[in-house]
Amino acid sequence: MEPGDSILLVTIVINVAMLAGLLLKEFGKNDIIIPWLKWLSRSVIALLTIDLLLLTSYFVNSNFRYIYVWQYSDLALPLLYKISAVLAGQSGTLLFWVWVIFISSWWMSEKQGWNSALLRRTQMVTILVGLYLLLVTTIISPFETIYISNPELPISFVPDDGSGLNTLLITPWMAIHPPTLFLGYGLITIPFAAAMVFLFTGEKGWEPIARQWGRLTWLFLTWGIALGGIWAYLILGWGGFWAWDPVETASFIPWLALTGFLHALSQYRKNNKNFQLAAPLFGAFSFALVIYAALVVRSGLFNSVHAFGESDTGTYLLILTVISIVIPTAIVVKKYLNSSKPEDEKSDMSFKEMVFDAFEKQNLFYITLIIFALLALVSIWGITFPVIQQLMAGEKVTMAPQTVDFFNANSYPLVIILLLVAGFCMQYKKSTKVESMKILGIVAILTILMAFYKLKNFHLLDQTSPFFASQPPFYRLMGEISVMSIFPPLGYLLYAVVQTFYDDLKKYRDKRKVLINRSGVLLIHLGIVFILFGTPISVSFGSTSSATLTPGQQVSVGGGYSLMLTDTQNSAASDSYIGTSLGTIIANPESYSDANIEVSGKVIEKYDSDRYSFLTIDDGTGQMQIATGLLDVEKNAKVTATGLLMTDFESPSSGNVYPIILFAPDVQYLTASGGLNTESVYITVFKDGKEIGDGKAKYVTGKSGSATHPMVLRKLTRDIYILFQGRDGGGVPVTFKIIPMINEVWAGIGFFSVGIVMIMATNSVRSKVRRKRVNKV
Repeated sequence: MEPGDSILLVTIVINVAMLAGLLLKEFGKNDIIIPWLKWLSRSVIALLTIDLLLLTSYFVNSNFRYIYVWQYSDLALPLLYKISAVLAGQSGTLLFWVWVIFISSWWMSEKQGWNSALLRRTQMVTILVGLYLLLVTTIISPFETIYISNPELPISFVPDDGSGLNTLLITPWMAIHPPTLFLGYGLITIPFAAAMVFLFTGEKGWEPIARQWGRLTWLFLTWGIALGGIWAYLILGWGGFWAWDPVETASFIPWLALTGFLHALSQYRKNNKNFQLAAPLFGAFSFALVIYAALVVRSGLFNSVHAFGESDTGTYLLILTVISIVIPTAIVVKKYLNSSKPEDEKSDMSFKEMVFDAFEKQNLFYITLIIFALLALVSIWGITFPVIQQLMAGEKVTMAPQTVDFFNANSYPLVIILLLVAGFCMQYKKSTKVESMKILGIVAILTILMAFYKLKNFHLLDQTSPFFASQPPFYRLMGEISVMSIFPPLGYLLYAVVQTFYDDLKKYRDKRKVLINRSGVLLIHLGIVFILFGTPISVSFGSTSSATLTPGQQVSVGGGYSLMLTDTQNSAASDSYIGTSLGTIIANPESYSDANIEVSGKVIEKYDSDRYSFLTIDDGTGQMQIATGLLDVEKNAKVTATGLLMTDFESPSSGNVYPIILFAPDVQYLTASGGLNTESVYITVFKDGKEIGDGKAKYVTGKSGSATHPMVLRKLTRDIYILFQGRDGGGVPVTFKIIPMINEVWAGIGFFSVGIVMIMATNSVRSKVRRKRVNKV
């Protein structure tokens, strides 16, 4: 058995012992294991950390004895991406996920101890979830060797190189996106555990635990989704950041549920009779939908640029998803049916009074939760229905591009209502409720009017798509709606944020922590305004054109813009040259004279005659001249050449004598094993004849695919986005895009994140006080 697998088994045994001891305490009042729990928790996290570091060392040292390392790494992969490749596949990601869950458990153990019944029960659920995923990790162990799946291989055999990491993932954004997202996936376990304890026992102290861990989860999920969007924008080459791809949509679903959960908690915290069923149910669903999101990535059923291959883990994740939905739902339904119903005092109310009562803040929060739930259901159905079709038809069903219209058509009206409700709640005061309702009515009317404001290419749906043409009247009606209708609700919410901030400045001027906390809430909603303002404009108001560039010439691309190609480069990203080293040949040229050999190196000099190109290459051990047919090759390019070596050769045309020269009919750009070939173009951008910026666009190819790295000139209100996907003959073809208001989207994400941090920071002191109370329970 491999050391990594042995550590996993020992960790399982320790967790089983901890669970057994906690159950003895819970039901048998036996304290035998309680004094040891802190040390057992420390040993679990120490073992899992060692295991994770062990797997990382296998990647760093290119230990291709292990299938997982061979699948996602190779010799030429830079160190950063060897480390990030640990999370490139299923088994490594599961190990990291389990590690985060037990880090959370260990942190609670160190900070809050095991004396409280609430904390022990929360830990029991956390350990149980972690243990389940730990068992799944052992089933698809990242420590499986090539000899297990290929028993015919001799034990002495080790592959010379690995399969390599997908070229799309060799970027800093993908080095930090998966760990950030899975930090959120792991941290959500604590709020889920606290919610389940409350549903089973009714213990009141669960809310501070769930709230603090829920906010931290919210922060990492937000960052994870945002980083994925930035990666798509900068690498996938289509100039967008959100396409309702199954995997990115799956990560958005638990974010929606968690957002609803935190809204419910905010009201439960003020009065624990409010949302006492809805709050824990949303907390449980947030966890269940995280498992569902992992299922989307891991099952192999969902077609996505993010998805991993098919695996048996899909079954285990599906089981956990169903359990974590069914159990809390059953408890909540039972509690609801058994709860005493208050007498209906509203039967004698007039219609006007009923409408007025509906706009109470608590009711508006219920509406908010319903909208979040409906948005999540739209996303779940949109990515799950093709899989249902697939299972029924028995064949792979790919989500067609036009199904984006399904998400847009069903989500858009819900988002509009959510913005209107948010604006009203933000400025809600009982004393001015009537005036606020009038303002809301005016904004709603403006929204409806703007929905029919015709503007070219600004419809909600693509009216030329097959989806639009084949749909019933609802979708055709939605297709006629102008996205301009989102701006009145956005303006309304912005007005509410500014007005509330102004009121808070006057009210809480002497209460700094309260003011910071409330400002954090406002900053989050301001971030939503920026995101939803920039998104439709960046999609609908952009422009695209194409051009083929030649060095030194300005080429118009429309709108007063022109481009000039200033330089090109082609190089291999790896310094691992192939063939015989030049230093070896130079040291003993007679051994290679009149022999056919292969060499490689970087072109440091080049000149052309009428019929031949003469190159000088350098591989770090020496230099050599190469003669070949006329060749279009860039200086500093890395090449490989195969041909006949001659010594003391006198050129009949120039009379020059070459001590060593290689006559090579075959000269090619070098892509080392596992390395990347990078074509770079340097472009200057002009607007109305005036230079406004320059930069570099790259096209990277390797044995695991290709990736585009566009040139992006950032301006306050737009991005100039230039895409290069390889040379075409003698010219350089590029795609030129103007993407307006995209930076407002990034700014909105920044505001949102800072707002969460501000809220968390100002609640840390209060949470310490509550923690002491919980420990005494």
